[in-house]
Amino acid sequence: MTDAGESVRWLARDRRPSILKQAADLYEAGLSVRQVAAGLRISKTEIGRLRLRVSDAGLIVSKDDTAAGTTNGHSPTQL
Repeated sequence: MTDAGESVRWLARDRRPSILKQAADLYEAGLSVRQVAAGLRISKTEIGRLRLRVSDAGLIVSKDDTAAGTTNGHSPTQL
């Protein structure tokens, strides 16, 4: 029980970096999609999508991005 002047506050926070940040760090370290997927224990399909989000967020710049002139690894002319 608390007195009238006291209050209880809870603060919930994940102590690990977000999965987006973790993926960005692993990609920056030079790991492949398969290695990042294994490290984060998620599917290759999901990590591939996450790689696009990481790139779109500007957290990494891949060699494909500079060659294609895009931010997500896809050429704007490919549909």
